[in-house]
Amino acid sequence: MVATAGGERPRIVAAIDGGGLSVEVLLTAKMVAPLFHAEVGALHVFETTDDAVQARQRAAEAGVPLQVFEGPVVTTLASQCANPGVAGVVIGASAGRGAARALGHHALGLITATQRPVVVVPDGAETPSRLRRALLPLDAPLATQEALSDTVVLAVAADVDLIALHVWGYRDVPMFDDHPPYEWLAWSRDFISHNWPASVPRPGLQRRIGVPAEEIVAAVAETGADLLVLGWSQDLSLGRARVVRTALLESRRPVLLLPVRSHDAPRELELAGQPRREAQAAVVSAGIH
Repeated sequence: MVATAGGERPRIVAAIDGGGLSVEVLLTAKMVAPLFHAEVGALHVFETTDDAVQARQRAAEAGVPLQVFEGPVVTTLASQCANPGVAGVVIGASAGRGAARALGHHALGLITATQRPVVVVPDGAETPSRLRRALLPLDAPLATQEALSDTVVLAVAADVDLIALHVWGYRDVPMFDDHPPYEWLAWSRDFISHNWPASVPRPGLQRRIGVPAEEIVAAVAETGADLLVLGWSQDLSLGRARVVRTALLESRRPVLLLPVRSHDAPRELELAGQPRREAQAAVVSAGIH
């Protein structure tokens, strides 16, 4: 959680454009706010008068205070989200009216521009009022482990049920010669012990075989997860971030993207107003390099 001056609570920014998806964005912001011990504030970057009117109406209906700014949308959003006290931002994935299932350039621009956690809400998202369960795929570099370990600690403190998932590609499945059930269980225990913060209870591990991006999206629906959590390098160039791309296009649940920071970057997260506890082990995310 981001530290704030004067003991003020951090904010989750709900970036709304006034369209129909703004309702889901505001609901999702309210759902994830307890995860960061934060309050919700809405933000609209002025494009047209009609959009501003709609944004004010949506925010008022949700009982969320709204700030309105004028300027380039992505640049203004990123600038506002960089302010001290902003713990994260929630934005809709759709490109706008009539662009169902498309990824809007505002959402794509923001997720690569800001160092804050970003929750992307798909068009037609199913958002409960309370965050009860989150899915965390495992298997990525050390920097991604560290990014996700912060969220694990916060989620446990917020009483969120965490589901760990590991996906093997078809060519990567380990072969066990003796006593396969026992060896699978031993492998799972060892995997979790190396890839989960030592300071929090260990979850059970779900295992799947297939194309990681497809299996992860399927697991979100099958496990009843309210949120998919992915660490990533903010690189959308050709051949990169396949899991993120697929999740943003196909998931029916919001996707929390955690930017991977370099080892020399300052750490900003705290837990419940106290300095963040360093984990002995860390969480990792599947297939995002």
